Amino acid sequence: METSEVKSLKKGINELPDEVLLQIISLLPMKEAVRTSVLSTRWRYLYASNS
Repeated sequence: METSEVKSLKKGINELPDEVLLQIISLLPMKEAVRTSVLSTRWRYLYASNS
């Protein structure tokens, strides 16, 4: 069961603009960037934009 803190954090991250998410993903190794695709449908192809 998720705590309210985890739910709040997820909400905050999902409200970031794509440019910010791309900047964060660009700092990750490719394998980890690909793993972000399971976090949200919105994140699904962001790692591909980083290539």
